[in-house]
Amino acid sequence: MSIYIHRNGQQFGPFEEDQVIDQLHGGQFSPDDMGIRQGETEWKKLSVMFPNAAPTQAPFAAIPAPPVLEPEVAAIPVQYEAVYRGTTMQKIFFGLCFLVSVVGFAAAAFYLYSLWGSSGDLQADLGRLSYRILARNLSGGMLVGALFALLALVLTFKRKLIRSNGPRIALRVFFILILFIGLGNLAYGAVSYLTYRAPYSSPKKSAESNELLKALEEGSAATAPYEMAAIFLPIGAGLFLFGLSGILMTKKLRTE
Repeated sequence: MSIYIHRNGQQFGPFEEDQVIDQLHGGQFSPDDMGIRQGETEWKKLSVMFPNAAPTQAPFAAIPAPPVLEPEVAAIPVQYEAVYRGTTMQKIFFGLCFLVSVVGFAAAAFYLYSLWGSSGDLQADLGRLSYRILARNLSGGMLVGALFALLALVLTFKRKLIRSNGPRIALRVFFILILFIGLGNLAYGAVSYLTYRAPYSSPKKSAESNELLKALEEGSAATAPYEMAAIFLPIGAGLFLFGLSGILMTKKLRTE
């Protein structure tokens, strides 16, 4: 017998009873839907018309839990912890070097001051002229050397290591060049002293020269071997200390 179905304000059909039962089982029709057989006048719920045809629903498959998503953490710029170098021994060493250079400059300046002016004896003054020039050269060399020693001491107060390789390498190369320039000055000063040869002087000419000229020549002969050394040795020592301190300042950061 044909059956009409009424659901959601719409009428469907006709259907055979077997079709209605199958669709009830499949879930296409609901037990609460209304139905009427052909020839009848009263609409009934399908659950009343077919009490044994309740929809059979397949058991729900276990739904896997959604994956746990870790919250995205905004990228935080890496902030490196500052690393400091120990400079206590360097401060002591370069401080002593600076102190020695200051004392040396003070001694040379005092010696130069003692030779300044006239003694009233022309022959003695001419004899001291070369010593005055030597003291002047030594004072200038010690002053420059003391300034570089002071810079070397100042660099020891830069304790924070340089992390960036570019500036660190550039500074290191610069200080290595300074150190080699200082070594060159030291070598030149030492060689100029060790290889000094007095100019040839004829004995006959020396006998004929007057006492004033002889005093001048004697003073020059006594101080000539030290003239270049008095300038280049203290300056070279100061440059060497400055370069060495800079190299220690730009040492590479050790990582484990």
